[in-house]
Amino acid sequence: MDTGKKPMISDHERFKNILSGLQSIVLTLAILTGGIWTLVTFNARQEVEIAKGTSELLARDLAERRILNIQMEASQITLPNDRARYILATVRFENVGKDSEIFNWSDTPVHVSRVSINEGDELITLRLPAMRINLPESAGLRILAGEVVKSDFLARVNEPGLYFVDFEMEASRSEQESASQEGVIGSVTWVATANVIVE
Repeated sequence: MDTGKKPMISDHERFKNILSGLQSIVLTLAILTGGIWTLVTFNARQEVEIAKGTSELLARDLAERRILNIQMEASQITLPNDRARYILATVRFENVGKDSEIFNWSDTPVHVSRVSINEGDELITLRLPAMRINLPESAGLRILAGEVVKSDFLARVNEPGLYFVDFEMEASRSEQESASQEGVIGSVTWVATANVIVE
């Protein structure tokens, strides 16, 4: 007569085999899911990096649109057969950007101010315009990308002393509009300064 113990062992072995098969299937599905997840994540990150690089490139390209290096030198000069004192200011424009910039010379952009201090230790200045000497009065100035342009200005001064010379010109309308779109509040102004002692 059969005691029935063998079928229990065989049920146990069969259960163990089924469980082992299920474990293999679940492990295979987990590995496949992990691989697909890794592939999707890698591609998404790669797309984010590409978008970030493109965004940075566009931002740099926008920022490099009009970049002007403006330098000014000023010195005292004398003119033949003239005893007056003069200040010669040379403004050097270098466009290291990618777009040209246009200046409108409707008013002189260079002024000369004599600096003095009164008895109350207050700074007093008298601002005088300087005239352009190498461009016609009505001319504007267009500085192309990569171009260097120099412009000279002359101012007659009456007294010896320390003079502050400044160049101040609003940027072109297109530059103003671009700056406004970038969130700049107010107007964009190109500025350069120099000091000179007149004897």
